[in-house]
Amino acid sequence: MAIVLCLGLCFAQNAIAKRSVDEAINWAEEQIGSNWDSECEDYWAYNCWHFCAHTYDMIGTNPVILGSAIEVWNYNGNNYGDRHTDQNIPRGALVFFATTPNNIHGHVGLYVGNGEMIDAWVNGVRRASLSSGGNYLGWRWPIVWTDDSPTNNQVIKFSDSPTCYLVSNNQLWPISNEISYILLGYRLNCVSYTSDWSYVVNLDSSQRGNYDIRDELLPSQNNSSIGKMIAYKVVEKVGPTTCVSMDVDSTRIYLFGADGKFHHIKNEQIYFDLGYRSWDDVVEISPDLFMYYGEGDEINGSYGGGLYEPVNLTAQTASTSQINLFWNRGLNPPEYESLRYRIYRSVNDGEYHAIATTANQYYSDTGLNSSTQYCYKITAYIDSNDESCFSNRSCSRTFAPSPAPSPAPSLPVPTIMSIEEFD
Repeated sequence: MAIVLCLGLCFAQNAIAKRSVDEAINWAEEQIGSNWDSECEDYWAYNCWHFCAHTYDMIGTNPVILGSAIEVWNYNGNNYGDRHTDQNIPRGALVFFATTPNNIHGHVGLYVGNGEMIDAWVNGVRRASLSSGGNYLGWRWPIVWTDDSPTNNQVIKFSDSPTCYLVSNNQLWPISNEISYILLGYRLNCVSYTSDWSYVVNLDSSQRGNYDIRDELLPSQNNSSIGKMIAYKVVEKVGPTTCVSMDVDSTRIYLFGADGKFHHIKNEQIYFDLGYRSWDDVVEISPDLFMYYGEGDEINGSYGGGLYEPVNLTAQTASTSQINLFWNRGLNPPEYESLRYRIYRSVNDGEYHAIATTANQYYSDTGLNSSTQYCYKITAYIDSNDESCFSNRSCSRTFAPSPAPSPAPSLPVPTIMSIEEFD
């Protein structure tokens, strides 16, 4: 393996801003195959930290002059995110390596997902596997972010989908529309309604399975249920910008109703009757978003006719085209003899659609595509006006088709010898 001395000696003031993950990676990909930095008039070769500093517009902005990759890795100030030594590397993070026994300079690259990075190597900028960088040390976020994410309150978007997700209580909640994104505080300033997308963390779609993705934040107002039973709590700040005073009672829990208003849940018993079993499902929203939609009537009685959601939904793959579902009736009493269940299905974390109803506590979903992830939720109902909350979400992936069998090897045809040949 070549010994790479990674330095970074140019600190120009006019680097193009590359503050989001996508922008940084797109800029880096444009440099692949190049060995000349026209901005600093220097070679990319051996300047791995100099190259990575360019990706996030850190040239000329670093208050602590760090000339090599290993100095950046060892730096203990508050200008970088925490050091991580695990292999769960987020897309866009800087990955660090030891390249020599005494590790004087080290090496650094920009992680782009699927075990690959873009870095400045001996012949210039390349796209390569992590295994080519040397002995892996770990990863951390760059200087333009001061936490382990671009903001303290992340917004996540997977590479194969335009949907943005608010991270609230360690869960992902799809943001319904751009105005909701803006009112959560992800905008340029208080007097602007221009979205600032630089706070979105872009992750490879393969990482979707690591997250608990919940129902849509502020669903469409034509939904017949009261906000799909998502609960909300108003906190002082979610995104980077907060433009209204906190004159909302932060101890209250709200539902977003079909009338487009937030409705205060009067007490904990009603909260339980609505189908909630813990406080973990409460989504934190900003005062801006709350004020925009306004407050409706208080919810002071049970909702949904008293039916409880089914529990312990489990999806099990049976074949390349079938997934079996099993669940329990939950707290619904046995005397509900006409109780039925409605099955909702999502393909690859898309929208949920009702696909079937049954009186049983099991269902086989057939005719599916192979190698595809299907997610399910179910409700209990007695008639169309009396439907419970959703059950837990359960997902499973259909099996891949079996490879075609290899053809049997042909056997040599034996030679038949005549009797005369034995004489």
